[in-house]
Amino acid sequence: MRTLLFLHDFRRRFPSPTSRISQSVGSVSNNALISSALDRADETAQSSGTRFKDRVRFFEFPKTSVRLNFGERKLDLLWVAISVGLAIFTWEHAVREAYTPIWLYVILNIQCAVLFAIRHPAQLSSLRPLEIFVTLVSVNYFFAFNPMPISSSAWALLGGIISTVGAFLTFVSVQSLGRSFAVFPSLRAVQTSGSYRFVRHPIYLSYIVTALGIVVRHPTVYNGAVALAGITLILCRMRFEERLLAQESAYRDYMARVRYRLIPGLY
Repeated sequence: MRTLLFLHDFRRRFPSPTSRISQSVGSVSNNALISSALDRADETAQSSGTRFKDRVRFFEFPKTSVRLNFGERKLDLLWVAISVGLAIFTWEHAVREAYTPIWLYVILNIQCAVLFAIRHPAQLSSLRPLEIFVTLVSVNYFFAFNPMPISSSAWALLGGIISTVGAFLTFVSVQSLGRSFAVFPSLRAVQTSGSYRFVRHPIYLSYIVTALGIVVRHPTVYNGAVALAGITLILCRMRFEERLLAQESAYRDYMARVRYRLIPGLY
């Protein structure tokens, strides 16, 4: 109780003039009493190997600076720059075919840039080289697809619809994840609302749907092999993330409630 009262008096920003006078009169005696109380507490706590002054260290104000905050957010700012760059690149250089929602892909990149800028700091992150490599390849494997000329307008329409559904599902799922959005495996605030009420990895499901739409749109053996490789990488990435997230009890409870990873009732 004395500690709480001391903190309350210490944090009072605007004391009245009468309180200033009383504090100046009793400052010597008060300081002496506090010092002697701390010394007595140290003597009684030495048997446990812990000093009382060390135990109250969490009451100290953190010493932060703008430069340190910038250093902690440098990875987030890098992803913001990458997302904006991808939005510009998509708008300028994406192949404009029939039934291709270029504007939706641009919005997706802008959405990612905003979330990277405001997302929660990571409580725990994976630094395993294999997981980082798999994540980077799975993010960029879409560039390996070969947009061959479309031979049938019916296939183009069907593939365009599937890809649009996948892109829209990505937008909804990323919005549901909100400020916990990340690329590399990391532990942030667990989100269970929106599309995460149905499956644990709706964003990865949307990536797979988009890839299938591209294959339907451009049905070649090469594009089918690229999609298969990309789906395999996504499944590995999903395993990496769940192994990390399962260290949090809230996520273990979420896994017990939402049993399926990608497809409700199947997997």
